Amino acid sequence: DLGAELYKRLSTVGEHFSRLGTNLRKTVESYNDSVGSLERNVLVSARRLKEHGVSTAGKEIIELEQGSIAPRVLQSAELFPEIAGELPLSSV
Repeated sequence: DLGAELYKRLSTVGEHFSRLGTNLRKTVESYNDSVGSLERNVLVSARRLKEHGVSTAGKEIIELEQGSIAPRVLQSAELFPEIAGELPLSSV
């Protein structure tokens, strides 16, 4: 049946997007953790070296921004396999 096949495919795509969103969130969290560690640990030492007259070769260390963009959360029930089968086709 064409409707059942379409629902199955939408469910699969929903699973892919859900995993993608989760991985994007984890990536941003890891990036933020790395920026925090760099600022707390590495850049503090680099600034002290500069204060003690160590040559910077005319270079400045740029500031990194914290990532604050979060992926949009999927909310359509049709995209979740565990509940997609419970919906009547007329609710699509």
